Amino acid sequence: MEKAHLPTAEAAVQAIVEIAVESGVSMSVTDGIGADQTSRRTSAELFTVFDPGGSLPHEAFGEPAGSPAVSVRLFPEDGARITVEGMEFHDVPRDPVPGFLRSVHDGLATTKGAAVPARPVTHHAAARGRDVLHGGP
Repeated sequence: MEKAHLPTAEAAVQAIVEIAVESGVSMSVTDGIGADQTSRRTSAELFTVFDPGGSLPHEAFGEPAGSPAVSVRLFPEDGARITVEGMEFHDVPRDPVPGFLRSVHDGLATTKGAAVPARPVTHHAAARGRDVLHGGP
């Protein structure tokens, strides 16, 4: 499979929508277009559409339906934040986002969580090939 270059947020949106269709799930996408509509452009004046350089920034937020719970925020600057079951992956470059989502939907990437207990317990963690016991706080 050839890895596609995604030069814009819109190209990335199209790629992740295709993955949702391949996976048989619906997907909602919300777009923020203009310097005053994107989350990383907080210094833009109200109703300022273009960046000082003349570009029109585009940010998108997508949520495929189903399990696991996944959301993707695509930023204008070639970055993304992917959240899987509440676990955030910050500053993911735009090009690997479709592969990341495909891995999640195909079951190749999973998250595993547990509720934090009210009382201290013993935790197991792997360290350099050995099991290490950690006492609770």
